[in-house]
Amino acid sequence: MERRKCIGVFLGQPQLPFQAELLKHIRDNAFAVGCNVAVFSAMIYTGGYPYFQDGESQNVSLANFDIMDAVIVVPDTLRASENDGKEIMEYIKRNFSGPCVALDIEAEGYKQYFCDDTDSVDFVVSHLIEKHQCTDIAFMTGFENHPHSISRLNGYYQALNRHNIPIDSSRVFYGDFWYEEGERVVEALCNSEKGLPQAIACANDAMAVSVYKALEARGYRIPEDILITGFDHAGNASSGDYPITSAMRNIGEIADLAMRYIFKQWGLTNLPEFKSEERLVLNESCGCHIEKKQVYQVASANTLYGFNSSYNFMLEDMISSDDTHACIWKIDWYASNTANFLNDFKTLHMCLCEDWNQLSAKEHDGFLTDNVILALDKRDKNPGDRNGDNIKDIRFSAHTVFPRKEYFPGFGDVSKEPGIYYFNVLHFGKNCFGYLVLSYGPENSDYVYDEIYVMWVRKVNAALESLRRQYAVEALYKEAEERAITDTMTGLYNRNGYNKMLSEMIKEIQEKEKFIFLFFDNNGLKYINDTYGHVAGDDVICQTARVISKRYFPEARKEVDFRIGGDEYVKLVLGKVNGQMARNCISQIHAALDEVNNDGQREYPIYVAGGFQMYTLDTILSPDDIMKFADEQMYINKEILKNKTGFRPVRKK
Repeated sequence: MERRKCIGVFLGQPQLPFQAELLKHIRDNAFAVGCNVAVFSAMIYTGGYPYFQDGESQNVSLANFDIMDAVIVVPDTLRASENDGKEIMEYIKRNFSGPCVALDIEAEGYKQYFCDDTDSVDFVVSHLIEKHQCTDIAFMTGFENHPHSISRLNGYYQALNRHNIPIDSSRVFYGDFWYEEGERVVEALCNSEKGLPQAIACANDAMAVSVYKALEARGYRIPEDILITGFDHAGNASSGDYPITSAMRNIGEIADLAMRYIFKQWGLTNLPEFKSEERLVLNESCGCHIEKKQVYQVASANTLYGFNSSYNFMLEDMISSDDTHACIWKIDWYASNTANFLNDFKTLHMCLCEDWNQLSAKEHDGFLTDNVILALDKRDKNPGDRNGDNIKDIRFSAHTVFPRKEYFPGFGDVSKEPGIYYFNVLHFGKNCFGYLVLSYGPENSDYVYDEIYVMWVRKVNAALESLRRQYAVEALYKEAEERAITDTMTGLYNRNGYNKMLSEMIKEIQEKEKFIFLFFDNNGLKYINDTYGHVAGDDVICQTARVISKRYFPEARKEVDFRIGGDEYVKLVLGKVNGQMARNCISQIHAALDEVNNDGQREYPIYVAGGFQMYTLDTILSPDDIMKFADEQMYINKEILKNKTGFRPVRKK
C-alpha cells in the first residue's frame, strides 16, 4: 500500500522555544511537499525524578525505521546523562540507513548543521552597548571547553571588539548552563576591584535567572541598578517572575538547511530559499520591558480559569476511576471538553500494552509489547466540516489490537492530509503502559504543544499508575485469598475453601438441578507413612488428588474438588446430574488408580474409597448432615475395597 513519506525527529522537551522553533520549520517544509513528521520526544530530561527520566529515555524505542524516510536528531536536548545523546545516535544508525541529519553536534555518519551562536550572542551584547550605552559588561558562559561555551564566549568577544571595548578577562566567568552558579559569580563581582558592572550577559537563560536571583537577594533592582541578558530564549526564564532579555539561536536557518538536504536526497527540486529571522527577544531585564501587569494578567488568567486553576480536578477525577473503561472515558472527556488545554488537535491516539495493568512491568524488547490496544482514537472535525460535529470517538476496547510498528491504524495513509505527530511514552518510572500520539494538520499547524500538554500527559500517567496499583492490590488480595483456601501440596481447595464454597454452592442450587456430595478417603495412608516414609505418603496424596480432580461430570454447571484433611477429599457437583453419574465417577477413579498401581514405580498401592449423597433444592441438608451421610457411604465402599484388594494394613503402634 502506498504511504506518505515521513521524517522522524528525535529531541527532548519540544515545548521549549528552541525546539518549538526547530519543529515549526521542519513542519512547514514537510507540509510544503506533503510529508509527515513524527516527533519522538522526551518531555523532561534535566533534574527531577530520575525514574521518570529512565522512562522518558525509552521514547526512541517507539520509532519504526521501516516506515521512515529520513531522520533528524538533536542530541544535546536528549541528554539526561553525558552519553544519552550518543547512545541514541548510535541506536538510530544501527537501525536506519536513510538520510540522517544531526544538529549542533559532530557525528560520524550524519550530515551535520550547527547553530551560529557566535553571531547570536553578538546581537545580545551589541544591544547592551548600542541601546543602553553599556561599556562594562561581564559575561557568564557555560562549562569550560564545551563547544557552546566557546562559541557564545566568542560572540561576547566579537561584540566588544566590533565596538572597540577592551576585553577584561576578570569579567569572564564559567558556569554550568543551569541555575546553580549565579550566586558565586555575583559574589565574585561584588568583591572585585571594579565592583559590579553595568550589565551581566549570560550564555543561556537559566544562568541569567540564577544571576537575577542572586542580585535580588542582595537588594539590587533589575534593570534600574544593573542589566541582565540571557541566551537561547528558554521559555521558563523568559516570562513570569524572571522576564529575561534573550536571543533565539538561528535554529530556523539550520532546520531549513537540514530539510533542503533531505529533499535533495529524495530527488526533489525547486525548493524555496529560507529567510533569516529576528533573533533578539527583548524583555524587562535590560529595561526594554513588557509591563509587569501584563505578565501578571496572563499568569492570572491561566491560574483562575485554565489548566492550573484550583478548579481543575482532572487528576483527582481520573485516579478515582474504578476500572480501565472509566479511566479511558475520563481521559477522553478531558481531551474533548478542555480543548484549550490541548489546543484544537487533529487526532489523539492512546495505545496501551496488552499487559499494561499487570502487577509488575515485564521486561519487553524495546520497553513496549509488540502488539498494543487502541484504547482511544479521537479525531477532530473533518477538514471539510470544521464547524460540524463529525467527530470520531472510539473508547477502550480490549479487542482492538494491532502491531505497535503501525503506530496506530491508518498512520501514513496517503488519502489523508499530512500531519505532525508527537509521540510520548506513557509510563510511571520504568513501568510502561503504552504511548500517546498527538497530531496537528495543516489547518492547525501553528500549534506546537507546550508545558500544559506535558502536565496533561503526566496526569494521565499518574491516573494509569493509580489504576495499575488498584489492579495490583486486587490481584494480591485474590492471590492471598487463593492461598488461604488452597492446599499447597495438591493444588486442591483446602478445608477453608470447602467451608466457604459448600455454603455458596448450596445457595446456588436451582430448580431441576441436583447437588452431589462425594467423599473420598485413602486406604492405609498411615501404614504407608510409617513403612515407606512421608515422601511416599505425600506421593499417595498427590496422585489421589490428581485423579480425583479430573472432570467426571461434563453436564455439571460446577465441579469443585477439595482436600479437607490428611487423607480425606471432597468433590462437589452442581447441575443436571444424577446418581449413576456419581457411581461412574467413583468407578473411574478406582480404574485410574489401578493404572497408577500397575506402572511398577511404587512398592506400595494407592487406594481410595468413595461414597456420595445426592440432593435437590427441596431435600438439601445442613453441611454437617451432608458430610455425615456421605461418610457412611464411603465407609461401606472402604470395606468393599479392602475385601476386593486384600489391602488391610495394620498400623504400627
